[in-house]
Amino acid sequence: MQEAPRPGVAGPPATVAAGRHILGEGRRHVATSRTTAFRAAVFGINDGLVSNTALILGVGGATDDSGFVLLAGAAGLIAGSLSMAAGEYLSVRSQVEMLERQFAREEPGIGAGDVDSPFAAAISSFLSFAVGAAVPLLPFAVTGGTAALAAGASLAVLALFLAGVATSLFTGRGAIRSGLRMAAIGGGAAAVTHVVGRQFGVAIG
Repeated sequence: MQEAPRPGVAGPPATVAAGRHILGEGRRHVATSRTTAFRAAVFGINDGLVSNTALILGVGGATDDSGFVLLAGAAGLIAGSLSMAAGEYLSVRSQVEMLERQFAREEPGIGAGDVDSPFAAAISSFLSFAVGAAVPLLPFAVTGGTAALAAGASLAVLALFLAGVATSLFTGRGAIRSGLRMAAIGGGAAAVTHVVGRQFGVAIG
């Protein structure tokens, strides 16, 4: 049992206790920020993979022009990355403003530098989406036609599996099961889009 401070004997200074509390909170904040950034990167890559693979397979089903497919995929990568960056910036900016208002009332002295940066979130989202969206485009740099389309789809499914494995770190689910589920859902969406693209191509052909 801890002995209470005797009269005339000073206990731990309040500033030291407060400093230890702030240091602990700061470490937890840094750890949480890193986890949030990693999670956002994983999901950003996944979004880029699914959306651009579906776009490329859909356009590839409608036309045999590899140049047009590559152009569509590149446009999807740029547009999707910018959209993700803008959305993430606005989301985090709103959160920062809300927290700043709360801190100003409850914890004076804490400013914008103590919360996540909307610019960092936007850049992270842009880059992670672009990485995922670039995967199904890679084969078109060396070949074209059906070979490039099949290779791009295969690479995307593999990357989706790996993204699912990474996602299991946050969900606590089995890595293999999460990877297969991600690959099946993302690959299924892309396959459906390809079929629709082929039907559309036949209809206008």
